[in-house]
Amino acid sequence: MFSGFLSPLPSVEEQKLHLKKKFALEDVKFERIITYLQTGHHTGGLNNSQRTVVKRQTSDYSWDAVSQKLYIVSGRKKREVVRTADGVARVLHLYHTTDLGAHIGYHATFNNVKQHYYWRGIKGDTMNYVAACDRCRNRCKTQDLRTRTRFRLLK
Repeated sequence: MFSGFLSPLPSVEEQKLHLKKKFALEDVKFERIITYLQTGHHTGGLNNSQRTVVKRQTSDYSWDAVSQKLYIVSGRKKREVVRTADGVARVLHLYHTTDLGAHIGYHATFNNVKQHYYWRGIKGDTMNYVAACDRCRNRCKTQDLRTRTRFRLLK
């Protein structure tokens, strides 16, 4: 939705609304997976093809009953599934804005986040978050100004 090269940056409010809509759609999927992982039974009202899809999807996930968290499992790697827009905001803030992230830029933030967390659209959401960061934008403007000044001095 926000990934066009020349498209304007979405506002914080637009990002939050986009995330809430996205997670509302995914919530049904994850609730079905969690129910099946917890009980071994499907939620009511599913037809045979929906049951098959849920059963196939559960092989990629595990449920931690103590922490009440869903994890996506790939080989020996286990990443927490972020299921809310507030959760995404918390993770991105932690890995970009706090001392842990220290405004390290998009690629480093994305690589650190994807090692521990999963949600659909993680790459685009991380890109939008970092692109909307005032501190990083101001730093880029300052660095760009320094580069242009150096170039003029070399001429």
